[in-house]
Amino acid sequence: MEKHQKITLETATSYHLSLDELRKMYTLMALSKYNYMRKPNYNEEELLKLLRSDIKELLVESQSLTKQIPNNHSLHKIMLFFDNHNKYLKMIDNQ
Repeated sequence: MEKHQKITLETATSYHLSLDELRKMYTLMALSKYNYMRKPNYNEEELLKLLRSDIKELLVESQSLTKQIPNNHSLHKIMLFFDNHNKYLKMIDNQ
């Protein structure tokens, strides 16, 4: 027989950001991560390119781990997190 498990649901708030707002958000994320590039005339495209490559690398690693441990829900959520950010960064790139 199967065990009964209690499922708890949480309320969440989500926002739909415009592409300009997404670009600002990712630029700020990149500036905080790559503080050595934080200078008055930083190159936004280079910052976003670095962030895209890091997010892509983290996505590939999390996908690999998900294949090794397929029934790990937490790992799957982490992979989805990186996958979503990777998609948003591609959207900004195509803008």
